[in-house]
Amino acid sequence: MKTLRPLAASIALVLSCSSLNAMAANDFNVKNATVSGVPTFAVGELGNVQGSDAVAAVKNLVASQAAYQSNGNEDFNVVQRWTDELGKTHTRLEQTINGLKVYGAGMVVHAQANESIYAVSGALAVNDEQLPCMALLGGNSAIAKQFDRLAQQLGDVTKAPELVYVYLPLEDVTRLAWAAEVSWDHGPGDFGRDTVFFDAYDKSVLTRY
Repeated sequence: MKTLRPLAASIALVLSCSSLNAMAANDFNVKNATVSGVPTFAVGELGNVQGSDAVAAVKNLVASQAAYQSNGNEDFNVVQRWTDELGKTHTRLEQTINGLKVYGAGMVVHAQANESIYAVSGALAVNDEQLPCMALLGGNSAIAKQFDRLAQQLGDVTKAPELVYVYLPLEDVTRLAWAAEVSWDHGPGDFGRDTVFFDAYDKSVLTRY
């Protein structure tokens, strides 16, 4: 067999890699996206759930597809996995950013029985804040007490404030927030329990569930 010279071999390798990259891009088909263009439903040949490792599969996908606008500070945890009557598996993932839980966003990996991923649904929450800011806000108990006092103005605090991220779909943004669970009972028709999200910087109420 004739051996390729070093330059020819290098050219062949580059052309081969270019062809593979083009094929991967063509296999990624966005069906729905947020207003900023982040996919919420994509189909194609999107990789494999090797040994049911959906976390690695999603991290590889969002890192390789620019449409997700990933910052590299995202991670995931499996919260549910089920198999349908056709033998297809569906794995629901909750998201973290900089190690903090993200509310309001999550992804589901849909795979064939042979572990090949044919679709991924759900929004990826993105925020480019880095760890120094997180350490400053999360390492001071006095800050947490400030948000606890704010939550007490809305009801009885049933879960102490914690530093999180919250995805706001109408604005299509992800904010750093303090989340506190409050309950109230002001008589017939006026009672309930909400998780309230306060902006970590200006202390305004971002949203409540």
